[in-house]
Amino acid sequence: MIASFCHFILFHLYLSKKAEETYINFVKSQEEKTFYYYQQKQKDIEDLNIIRHDLKNQLLALKSQPAESNQYTQHIDSLLNDLSKSSYAVHTGNPFIDVLISEKLKLIHEQHISCKMNVELENIHFIRNIELCSLLGNLLDNCIEATQCCDNNKSITFHCNTTQNHFCIHASNTYNKKLEHIVFHRDGINREDIDLLKEITNSLEIKFDYVEVTKNINRRMAMLEKSDENYNHRDKENKKWITEIGMCLKKENEAYLITTNPSENMGMARPLRIKKVYGNQNMDDIVKDIYKLSFMHIGSIMKSRLPITTHYADLSSIYSHRELMPKSVDNNILHFI
Repeated sequence: MIASFCHFILFHLYLSKKAEETYINFVKSQEEKTFYYYQQKQKDIEDLNIIRHDLKNQLLALKSQPAESNQYTQHIDSLLNDLSKSSYAVHTGNPFIDVLISEKLKLIHEQHISCKMNVELENIHFIRNIELCSLLGNLLDNCIEATQCCDNNKSITFHCNTTQNHFCIHASNTYNKKLEHIVFHRDGINREDIDLLKEITNSLEIKFDYVEVTKNINRRMAMLEKSDENYNHRDKENKKWITEIGMCLKKENEAYLITTNPSENMGMARPLRIKKVYGNQNMDDIVKDIYKLSFMHIGSIMKSRLPITTHYADLSSIYSHRELMPKSVDNNILHFI
Protein backbone atom coordinates (compact mmCIF):
# COMPACT_ATOMS: atom_id res chain seq x y z
CA MET A 1 0.00 0.00 0.00
CA ILE A 2 2.76 2.43 0.98
CA ALA A 3 4.84 1.45 -2.07
CA SER A 4 1.85 2.06 -4.39
CA PHE A 5 1.26 5.46 -2.81
CA CYS A 6 4.94 6.42 -3.31
CA HIS A 7 4.74 5.25 -6.91
CA PHE A 8 1.71 7.47 -7.45
CA ILE A 9 3.43 10.55 -5.98
CA LEU A 10 6.56 10.03 -8.07
CA PHE A 11 4.52 9.42 -11.21
CA HIS A 12 2.50 12.58 -10.53
CA LEU A 13 5.72 14.57 -10.07
CA TYR A 14 7.10 13.11 -13.30
CA LEU A 15 3.97 14.13 -15.27
CA SER A 16 4.06 17.63 -13.75
CA LYS A 17 7.71 17.97 -14.72
CA LYS A 18 7.03 16.83 -18.29
CA ALA A 19 4.14 19.28 -18.60
CA GLU A 20 6.38 22.09 -17.34
CA GLU A 21 9.13 21.17 -19.83
CA THR A 22 6.58 21.15 -22.67
CA TYR A 23 5.33 24.59 -21.65
CA ILE A 24 8.87 26.00 -21.41
CA ASN A 25 9.71 24.64 -24.89
CA PHE A 26 6.50 26.19 -26.25
CA VAL A 27 7.38 29.61 -24.75
CA LYS A 28 10.92 29.41 -26.17
CA SER A 29 9.51 28.54 -29.59
CA GLN A 30 7.15 31.53 -29.47
CA GLU A 31 10.00 33.84 -28.44
CA GLU A 32 12.14 32.61 -31.33
CA LYS A 33 9.28 33.14 -33.81
CA THR A 34 8.70 36.67 -32.51
CA PHE A 35 12.42 37.42 -32.69
CA TYR A 36 12.60 36.13 -36.28
CA TYR A 37 9.58 38.27 -37.23
CA TYR A 38 11.21 41.47 -35.98
CA GLN A 39 14.51 40.48 -37.60
CA GLN A 40 12.75 40.24 -40.96
CA LYS A 41 10.88 43.47 -40.21
CA GLN A 42 14.15 45.24 -39.50
CA LYS A 43 15.63 44.02 -42.79
CA ASP A 44 12.52 45.14 -44.71
CA ILE A 45 12.70 48.58 -43.10
CA GLU A 46 16.37 48.93 -43.97
CA ASP A 47 15.56 48.10 -47.61
CA LEU A 48 12.65 50.55 -47.61
CA ASN A 49 14.84 53.28 -46.15
CA ILE A 50 17.25 52.88 -49.07
CA ILE A 51 14.36 53.10 -51.58
CA ARG A 52 12.87 56.03 -49.68
CA HIS A 53 16.18 57.90 -49.75
CA ASP A 54 16.64 57.39 -53.50
CA LEU A 55 13.03 58.31 -54.26
CA LYS A 56 13.27 61.46 -52.19
CA ASN A 57 16.34 62.60 -54.14
CA GLN A 58 14.58 61.94 -57.45
CA LEU A 59 11.51 63.90 -56.36
CA LEU A 60 13.68 66.83 -55.28
CA ALA A 61 15.37 66.75 -58.68
CA LEU A 62 12.00 66.78 -60.48
CA LYS A 63 10.77 69.60 -58.28
CA SER A 64 13.71 71.77 -59.31
CA GLN A 65 12.72 71.46 -62.99
CA PRO A 66 10.58 74.27 -64.49
CA ALA A 67 6.92 73.29 -64.77
CA GLU A 68 3.97 74.85 -66.61
CA SER A 69 1.62 74.27 -63.66
CA ASN A 70 1.87 74.20 -59.88
CA GLN A 71 -0.07 70.93 -59.90
CA TYR A 72 3.08 68.82 -60.30
CA THR A 73 4.95 70.78 -57.62
CA GLN A 74 2.09 70.34 -55.15
CA HIS A 75 1.94 66.62 -55.90
CA ILE A 76 5.68 66.25 -55.31
CA ASP A 77 5.41 68.19 -52.03
CA SER A 78 2.66 65.81 -50.92
CA LEU A 79 4.81 62.76 -51.73
CA LEU A 80 7.80 64.21 -49.87
CA ASN A 81 5.59 64.86 -46.85
CA ASP A 82 4.30 61.27 -46.92
CA LEU A 83 7.85 59.92 -47.14
CA SER A 84 8.96 61.89 -44.09
CA LYS A 85 5.95 60.65 -42.09
CA SER A 86 6.49 57.01 -43.02
CA SER A 87 10.02 56.85 -41.60
CA TYR A 88 10.38 55.55 -38.03
CA ALA A 89 11.06 58.31 -35.51
CA VAL A 90 12.06 55.98 -32.66
CA HIS A 91 15.76 55.90 -31.83
CA THR A 92 16.62 53.80 -28.78
CA GLY A 93 20.25 53.16 -29.64
CA ASN A 94 19.35 49.62 -30.74
CA PRO A 95 18.04 49.40 -34.35
CA PHE A 96 16.37 46.07 -33.67
CA ILE A 97 14.39 47.43 -30.70
CA ASP A 98 13.55 50.56 -32.75
CA VAL A 99 11.42 48.31 -34.96
CA LEU A 100 9.74 46.62 -31.99
CA ILE A 101 8.92 49.91 -30.22
CA SER A 102 7.68 51.47 -33.46
CA GLU A 103 5.29 48.57 -34.06
CA LYS A 104 3.94 48.81 -30.51
CA LEU A 105 3.55 52.60 -30.79
CA LYS A 106 1.58 52.15 -33.99
CA LEU A 107 -0.77 49.75 -32.18
CA ILE A 108 -1.04 52.15 -29.22
CA HIS A 109 -2.00 55.08 -31.45
CA GLU A 110 -4.52 52.99 -33.40
CA GLN A 111 -6.30 52.25 -30.12
CA HIS A 112 -6.30 55.95 -29.12
CA ILE A 113 -4.07 55.43 -26.09
CA SER A 114 -2.06 58.35 -24.77
CA CYS A 115 1.58 57.31 -24.41
CA LYS A 116 4.70 58.74 -22.78
CA MET A 117 7.73 56.71 -23.82
CA ASN A 118 11.46 57.08 -23.37
CA VAL A 119 13.73 54.12 -24.18
CA GLU A 120 17.53 54.47 -24.10
CA LEU A 121 19.54 51.32 -24.84
CA GLU A 122 22.88 52.63 -26.10
CA ASN A 123 24.89 51.18 -23.19
CA ILE A 124 22.97 47.91 -22.84
CA HIS A 125 25.34 45.13 -23.96
CA PHE A 126 24.77 42.39 -21.38
CA ILE A 127 21.40 41.24 -22.70
CA ARG A 128 20.71 39.76 -26.13
CA ASN A 129 18.20 41.20 -28.59
CA ILE A 130 16.00 38.10 -28.36
CA GLU A 131 15.72 38.60 -24.58
CA LEU A 132 15.11 42.34 -24.92
CA CYS A 133 12.44 41.62 -27.53
CA SER A 134 10.65 39.21 -25.20
CA LEU A 135 10.97 41.45 -22.13
CA LEU A 136 9.96 44.80 -23.65
CA GLY A 137 7.43 43.31 -26.06
CA ASN A 138 5.57 41.40 -23.34
CA LEU A 139 5.55 44.42 -21.03
CA LEU A 140 4.06 46.69 -23.69
CA ASP A 141 1.54 44.03 -24.74
CA ASN A 142 0.41 43.70 -21.11
CA CYS A 143 0.03 47.49 -20.79
CA ILE A 144 -2.00 47.69 -24.00
CA GLU A 145 -4.21 44.78 -22.97
CA ALA A 146 -4.81 46.22 -19.49
CA THR A 147 -6.06 49.55 -20.89
CA GLN A 148 -8.86 47.78 -22.80
CA CYS A 149 -11.04 47.85 -19.69
CA CYS A 150 -10.95 51.68 -19.72
CA ASP A 151 -13.68 53.50 -21.63
CA ASN A 152 -11.66 56.70 -21.92
CA ASN A 153 -8.52 58.43 -20.69
CA LYS A 154 -6.36 55.47 -21.70
CA SER A 155 -2.68 56.10 -21.05
CA ILE A 156 0.63 54.22 -20.91
CA THR A 157 3.94 55.39 -19.43
CA PHE A 158 7.04 53.43 -20.41
CA HIS A 159 10.64 54.35 -19.51
CA CYS A 160 13.74 52.22 -19.98
CA ASN A 161 17.32 53.35 -19.23
CA THR A 162 20.35 52.75 -17.02
CA THR A 163 20.83 54.29 -13.57
CA GLN A 164 24.10 53.73 -11.68
CA ASN A 165 24.84 50.54 -13.67
CA HIS A 166 21.28 49.26 -13.09
CA PHE A 167 18.99 48.49 -16.02
CA CYS A 168 15.71 50.15 -15.02
CA ILE A 169 12.30 49.65 -16.65
CA HIS A 170 9.20 51.54 -15.56
CA ALA A 171 5.86 50.56 -17.07
CA SER A 172 2.46 51.81 -15.93
CA ASN A 173 -0.99 52.11 -17.41
CA THR A 174 -4.51 53.19 -16.51
CA TYR A 175 -6.76 50.49 -15.10
CA ASN A 176 -10.25 51.22 -13.84
CA LYS A 177 -11.33 47.78 -12.68
CA LYS A 178 -12.04 47.40 -9.00
CA LEU A 179 -9.57 45.30 -7.00
CA GLU A 180 -11.39 42.12 -6.00
CA HIS A 181 -8.66 39.83 -4.63
CA ILE A 182 -5.16 40.15 -3.18
CA VAL A 183 -2.59 37.61 -1.94
CA PHE A 184 -0.20 38.42 0.90
CA HIS A 185 3.10 36.49 1.02
CA ARG A 186 4.55 36.52 4.53
CA ASP A 187 8.28 35.99 5.05
CA GLY A 188 8.34 33.34 7.78
CA ILE A 189 5.67 32.71 10.41
CA ASN A 190 3.71 35.70 11.66
CA ARG A 191 -0.07 35.90 11.91
CA GLU A 192 -0.73 38.93 14.11
CA ASP A 193 -1.81 41.01 11.09
CA ILE A 194 -4.67 38.77 9.93
CA ASP A 195 -7.41 40.35 12.09
CA LEU A 196 -6.41 43.83 10.94
CA LEU A 197 -6.31 42.67 7.30
CA LYS A 198 -9.78 41.17 7.65
CA GLU A 199 -11.11 44.44 9.00
CA ILE A 200 -9.57 46.52 6.21
CA THR A 201 -10.44 44.19 3.34
CA ASN A 202 -14.01 43.71 4.56
CA SER A 203 -14.53 47.48 4.55
CA LEU A 204 -13.20 47.60 0.96
CA GLU A 205 -15.08 44.43 -0.13
CA ILE A 206 -11.82 42.73 -1.16
CA LYS A 207 -11.08 39.04 -0.68
CA PHE A 208 -7.57 38.03 0.35
CA ASP A 209 -5.30 35.05 0.94
CA TYR A 210 -2.55 34.97 3.57
CA VAL A 211 0.37 32.69 2.68
CA GLU A 212 3.48 31.98 4.74
CA VAL A 213 6.75 31.31 2.88
CA THR A 214 9.37 29.81 5.21
CA LYS A 215 12.93 29.14 4.07
CA ASN A 216 14.69 27.81 7.19
CA ILE A 217 13.07 24.43 7.76
CA ASN A 218 14.55 21.09 8.77
CA ARG A 219 13.58 19.30 5.56
CA ARG A 220 15.24 17.95 2.41
CA MET A 221 13.61 16.74 -0.81
CA ALA A 222 14.61 14.14 -3.39
CA MET A 223 13.07 11.51 -5.65
CA LEU A 224 14.21 8.37 -7.39
CA GLU A 225 15.65 8.81 -10.85
CA LYS A 226 12.92 8.36 -13.43
CA SER A 227 14.61 5.62 -15.52
CA ASP A 228 12.84 2.23 -15.25
CA GLU A 229 16.11 0.40 -14.72
CA ASN A 230 16.96 2.49 -11.69
CA TYR A 231 13.42 2.76 -10.36
CA ASN A 232 12.80 -1.01 -10.29
CA HIS A 233 16.22 -1.93 -8.94
CA ARG A 234 15.93 -3.95 -5.75
CA ASP A 235 19.39 -3.12 -4.48
CA LYS A 236 18.84 -0.05 -2.29
CA GLU A 237 22.49 1.04 -2.53
CA ASN A 238 22.31 1.26 -6.33
CA LYS A 239 19.19 3.39 -6.41
CA LYS A 240 19.95 6.99 -7.32
CA TRP A 241 18.13 9.82 -5.60
CA ILE A 242 17.92 13.13 -7.46
CA THR A 243 16.69 16.61 -6.67
CA GLU A 244 15.32 18.93 -9.37
CA ILE A 245 14.16 22.51 -9.46
CA GLY A 246 10.37 22.74 -9.55
CA MET A 247 9.73 19.56 -7.53
CA CYS A 248 6.79 19.98 -5.20
CA LEU A 249 4.96 17.96 -2.58
CA LYS A 250 1.47 19.24 -1.67
CA LYS A 251 -0.83 18.20 1.14
CA GLU A 252 -4.05 20.13 1.78
CA ASN A 253 -3.03 23.73 2.66
CA GLU A 254 0.71 23.08 2.87
CA ALA A 255 3.38 22.43 0.26
CA TYR A 256 7.13 21.96 -0.05
CA LEU A 257 8.71 23.46 -3.16
CA ILE A 258 12.26 23.28 -4.55
CA THR A 259 13.19 26.59 -6.23
CA THR A 260 16.92 25.98 -6.67
CA ASN A 261 19.01 23.44 -8.54
CA PRO A 262 22.01 22.61 -6.33
CA SER A 263 25.08 20.82 -7.60
CA GLU A 264 25.80 17.21 -6.63
CA ASN A 265 28.44 18.39 -4.15
CA MET A 266 25.77 20.30 -2.19
CA GLY A 267 23.48 17.30 -1.84
CA MET A 268 19.70 17.44 -1.66
CA ALA A 269 17.94 20.78 -2.03
CA ARG A 270 16.33 22.61 0.87
CA PRO A 271 12.71 23.28 -0.08
CA LEU A 272 10.53 26.23 0.86
CA ARG A 273 7.55 25.52 3.04
CA ILE A 274 4.41 27.18 1.72
CA LYS A 275 1.39 27.33 4.01
CA LYS A 276 -2.00 28.89 3.27
CA VAL A 277 -3.13 30.35 6.58
CA TYR A 278 -6.25 32.12 5.35
CA GLY A 279 -8.21 32.34 2.09
CA ASN A 280 -9.75 30.22 -0.63
CA GLN A 281 -7.23 30.33 -3.48
CA ASN A 282 -6.33 26.98 -4.99
CA MET A 283 -3.08 25.61 -3.52
CA ASP A 284 -1.78 24.70 -6.99
CA ASP A 285 -2.10 28.33 -8.10
CA ILE A 286 -0.36 29.56 -4.94
CA VAL A 287 2.61 27.25 -5.52
CA LYS A 288 2.84 28.16 -9.23
CA ASP A 289 2.83 31.89 -8.40
CA ILE A 290 5.61 31.51 -5.82
CA TYR A 291 7.70 29.40 -8.20
CA LYS A 292 7.38 31.92 -11.05
CA LEU A 293 8.02 34.88 -8.75
CA SER A 294 11.34 33.30 -7.69
CA PHE A 295 12.66 34.07 -11.21
CA MET A 296 12.18 37.84 -10.85
CA HIS A 297 15.41 38.63 -8.98
CA ILE A 298 17.04 41.72 -10.56
CA GLY A 299 20.21 41.86 -8.49
CA SER A 300 21.93 38.89 -10.13
CA ILE A 301 21.93 36.70 -13.22
CA MET A 302 21.07 33.82 -10.87
CA LYS A 303 17.49 33.26 -9.74
CA SER A 304 16.61 33.64 -6.09
CA ARG A 305 15.40 30.92 -3.77
CA LEU A 306 12.59 33.03 -2.38
CA PRO A 307 9.86 34.68 -4.47
CA ILE A 308 10.38 38.36 -5.23
CA THR A 309 7.48 39.21 -2.90
CA THR A 310 9.48 38.11 0.16
CA HIS A 311 13.09 38.00 -1.10
CA TYR A 312 13.79 41.74 -0.87
CA ALA A 313 11.89 42.00 2.42
CA ASP A 314 14.17 39.26 3.74
CA LEU A 315 17.33 41.02 2.53
CA SER A 316 16.31 44.45 3.80
CA SER A 317 15.42 43.07 7.24
CA ILE A 318 18.85 41.42 7.50
CA TYR A 319 20.58 44.70 6.64
CA SER A 320 18.35 46.57 9.08
CA HIS A 321 19.16 44.19 11.96
CA ARG A 322 22.86 44.67 11.22
CA GLU A 323 22.36 48.48 11.18
CA LEU A 324 23.61 48.69 7.61
CA MET A 325 20.77 50.84 6.27
CA PRO A 326 22.05 53.95 4.42
CA LYS A 327 21.18 57.41 5.71
CA SER A 328 20.05 58.61 2.29
CA VAL A 329 18.24 56.19 -0.02
CA ASP A 330 18.14 56.42 -3.81
CA ASN A 331 14.68 55.22 -4.79
CA ASN A 332 15.93 54.17 -8.24
CA ILE A 333 18.13 51.35 -6.90
CA LEU A 334 17.93 48.63 -4.26
CA HIS A 335 20.78 49.27 -1.83
CA PHE A 336 20.53 45.89 -0.11
CA ILE A 337 21.37 43.67 -3.14
